Amino acid sequence: MLPFARGTRIALIGGEEVRHRLVVGGSAGVALDDGRLPDLDACLAAEGLLVSSHAGGLPDVPLPALRAEDCVGLEAVVTDASGRREFDLDAARLTTDPDDPDAPWSAELTAVLPPQLGPAVAALEFAGVADVLLDGEVVASGVREASPLLAGPAFVLRVAIPASDRERMLVVRYRSGPAFVLPPIGMVPHLSLGVTPWEPAVRAVSQAASAADAVVVLAGRATGAGMDSDGLRLPAGQEDLIAAAVATGRPVVVVTHGSGPIDAPWRDRVSALLHVGHGGERFAPALARVLSGRDEPGGRLPVTWPAGRAGLPQSRVDADGVLELLEGVDVGYRGFERVGAEPAYWFGHGLGYATIGSPGARVVGRSVHVDLTCGPDRGGKAVVQLYARPAHGETLAFAGFAAVRLEPGERRTVAVEVDTAALATRSGGAMRHPTGSLTVQVGFSRGDLRHEVEVDLG
Repeated sequence: MLPFARGTRIALIGGEEVRHRLVVGGSAGVALDDGRLPDLDACLAAEGLLVSSHAGGLPDVPLPALRAEDCVGLEAVVTDASGRREFDLDAARLTTDPDDPDAPWSAELTAVLPPQLGPAVAALEFAGVADVLLDGEVVASGVREASPLLAGPAFVLRVAIPASDRERMLVVRYRSGPAFVLPPIGMVPHLSLGVTPWEPAVRAVSQAASAADAVVVLAGRATGAGMDSDGLRLPAGQEDLIAAAVATGRPVVVVTHGSGPIDAPWRDRVSALLHVGHGGERFAPALARVLSGRDEPGGRLPVTWPAGRAGLPQSRVDADGVLELLEGVDVGYRGFERVGAEPAYWFGHGLGYATIGSPGARVVGRSVHVDLTCGPDRGGKAVVQLYARPAHGETLAFAGFAAVRLEPGERRTVAVEVDTAALATRSGGAMRHPTGSLTVQVGFSRGDLRHEVEVDLG
C-alpha cells in the first residue's frame, strides 16, 4: 500500500496525536507552541497527498473530569491524618491538601454510570497507586510517581466500559503512595477520572473513510519515567477505531508511536503498519515524507514484537517482594526461541520500499561477504544481520550487522565482521570469546535468515 500515490485522498483518524504525543518531558522539558509544530495536513499537501476528511481518535490523553450531572451518583470517601470523610462530588477530581501536601492519603471514588451511556472509555489520570473496578471487578491497576513528569505527557490509565442495559458502578481505589510531592512545579498526588462514549468516534471514522481513498489511523500509548507499562496492547478504544476503519473496506495504514513493543492482534487486517517511536517536533513533515515515498522508512526493530503473551519474559516475586528474573541470558528475541514461540515481528525486522534480495553469502577470513541485489524500480536500504550461538546449546545471538543503500538495479557485496565480543560468555571472573569454527546465520532479521556459513575464528 505504501508509499501512497500522488493525489491520494486520505481520511486522517486521530490527528490530534501529533500534538498530544510529542515527547518533551523530563530534564530536557521545553514549552511547545503551535508555531513550533508543523501542521500535518499542510505537510501532507506539500507531498502531494490530500487530507479529504478527519475524525478524532481516542488518544492516550486525559479526559475532562466526569461531572455529577452526567452520572446517577458521584461520591468519594477520603481518609487521611484527620480521619475518614464522605462527600458528594461535582466532578470526579481529587488532589492533595495544599496546606499539607506531604501527608499521605487514600480515597475511594465511586461513579454510577447511566445505561444510556453505551460503550465508553474511562481515562484515569493520577499520581500514586490506583485500582479501577467495574461492577466490583478489578479491570485495571497502575502506579505513577508523577503524571505528567515535568513537561512530558500525562500517563493515563484507560479502561473499556462495555454497553449495558443497566447502571454500571465504576470505582477508583487510590492511595498517594509513591507520588512525588513537589508543589512549586505542580507535582502532587492527585486523580481525575474522565469518561467518553466511543460510538460517536466509531461513527466519525466510518463517515470520514467514505470520502477517502485510504485511511491513516494515528494510535499509540504514553509511557515514561516513574511508571510501569500497564500492558502491550493499545489503550482501550483505539483497537475499536482500527476495526471501524477496516470495516469500511478502504485500505488502512496504522501509524503507532511510543516506547517498547506493541501487541497488535489487528496487524493482519490492515494494509500497512508504520511505527514511529517518539516522533518529536518534526513528526508531521517526517511522516508526510515517508507516506508519500519521498523518504523510506529505514528503521529496523530494536526489540521483538510479541503475538500475545507467548514468549514474553517470565518473572516472579518472592515473599520478600524481590522480583526474580527467570530468563537468564535469553532476553528478548532469544527468549522466543527458547520457548518455541513465533512473535509478530522479530528483532531486526523492518520493510522498506525497495525489493532487496540476497542470492548468496561466503566467508573471507573472519568476515561474511553477503551478495545483495536491488530491484529495478526503486533503490533502498538493506540491513544485513549475523546471528550465532555463543556456546553449544544456547539460543542464537545477534553477532554483527551492516547497513547499506542500494541504487535501483544495483548488485553489491557487503562484508560483515563477526562481533566476537557480542558472543562472549562469562567463565569465572573473565569473559571468554568464541574460538574455532562458528556456524553463522545470515539474513535480514532474526526471523528472516537466508544463509548459513562456517567462520573459522582461529
